[in-house]
Amino acid sequence: MKDRLSFLHVMLAAMLLFPGSQRASAGHDAGRRVVFLSNRVGVSRMFDIFLRDSTGSEVNVNANHPGLGITSLSAPKLLGTRESVVCFGSGGKTLLEIPLGAGAVKVLAKLTQASGQISIAPDEQALLYTDRVNGKSQVFEADLRQGSARNLSSNPWNNSEASYSRDGSWIVFVSDKDSSLSIGVMKRNGGSQRILTNNFGDDRFPHFSPEGERIVFTSSRSGVHDGQYDLYTIDTSGSRFELLYSNGAYNTSPIFSPDGKEIMFLSSNFTKKVSHVLLLNCASGSVNIVTGALSFLSQNASFSNNGQLILFEHNTIRDCEIMLYDRQTKSMEDLTQNPSWDCSPSF
Repeated sequence: MKDRLSFLHVMLAAMLLFPGSQRASAGHDAGRRVVFLSNRVGVSRMFDIFLRDSTGSEVNVNANHPGLGITSLSAPKLLGTRESVVCFGSGGKTLLEIPLGAGAVKVLAKLTQASGQISIAPDEQALLYTDRVNGKSQVFEADLRQGSARNLSSNPWNNSEASYSRDGSWIVFVSDKDSSLSIGVMKRNGGSQRILTNNFGDDRFPHFSPEGERIVFTSSRSGVHDGQYDLYTIDTSGSRFELLYSNGAYNTSPIFSPDGKEIMFLSSNFTKKVSHVLLLNCASGSVNIVTGALSFLSQNASFSNNGQLILFEHNTIRDCEIMLYDRQTKSMEDLTQNPSWDCSPSF
């Protein structure tokens, strides 16, 4: 138990340092371009945003924009249709859009509390984030075309971990309305809010299936110890609640593959002190450990648009690298290969 708690503390520290690892997200793979954070410039606890293209060339996105306060909380996301990167600056308290080419940095919102959660709308013209209002965490949407932001959840409870359905018409989120953490949904305009799961244990990390009818999430409700979270699915109507996968480990951040045939998630074994990226076959229930050959912490995983590639960070505590796994060839590539901290990757 002592070893498991020690490893849990390490995992929590890693999540606080690199909050993007708390939630895997569907990515954008325009020409296999990848954005990530790196502290290779050498300033303690400060990071830069790098863009890597399909040829392996890297560009420091914020090099011409000093003073943005890019840190491990910045959570950069690439917007291919807008040729920009959205991220948090000022230590996580300012939401920014940084152009890849010429142009000025746009301040999309100023937050009252640091955040590291961003979910991009399917059309890349809006994004979700969380901020506090009257002491409660609320789900906000920033409109990138109009440069405005609004409180979508606007209720008296804490709400977080929000993401869009594939068509962008619905949003799934986590709420503490029932005293524990539960899965909720609402329309894109914040209306028709309803809680889908009951108050047994904490339900977290929800993600829509591609067709938008099912939601996968993790829950502590059936855990036999504090560090156990299992995978569940439920219909958006609140029916067909099912236990999907349990291995006694801390399973988090599940997302459907673009074709809906597999679910990728992070699984942490406290005894062995490792965290792996796993793929669950929805038809057979079989599980493939993508990062089985890697040690310690693998996290912050995302799919490319076509689902063939998986991007994630591999943290050995002494170093952190950006890794790319090809599901078709079953090959692994270290994209960064340097002694600095490279983390929070996104297609």
